[in-house]
Amino acid sequence: MTGPRVTKALVVVDAGFAINPRRLDARMMGGLNDAPAMALTSSLHIKDGIPLEGSWDNYFYTRQWNTPPELRVVVMPGTSDKPSGASELGVAPAFAAIACAYARATGSMPTSFPINHGTLGFEPLPIEPSTPQSPTDGLDRAY
Repeated sequence: MTGPRVTKALVVVDAGFAINPRRLDARMMGGLNDAPAMALTSSLHIKDGIPLEGSWDNYFYTRQWNTPPELRVVVMPGTSDKPSGASELGVAPAFAAIACAYARATGSMPTSFPINHGTLGFEPLPIEPSTPQSPTDGLDRAY
């Protein structure tokens, strides 16, 4: 799938007290990689109540080649002595930043997400299983 791409990102996180700063760093990288998919490409196309995406290959989630080539995460020094969580903290702010960057680059604020949802970049798989041809005389047997 082609289209806009995030090429540079900076994530700064203050989680209070990070028990494992490297893990927090990795969580923020993961959240940042979820955001381009949510903002730009990953969605299900539904036809007659059935998703047209028949495999993970058709669901345009962030792949390695969509990851920003320049990515930096800064974990701020602890500001508390009590541990807390960060979970999916990196997704929402990165999503908003991508939407704003898209608006600035194109001059048009997106009003629905993902932005490339209308584009079907694959040939949908059949939605019905193949059925073998029925025997014509009832004697077609495999022994």
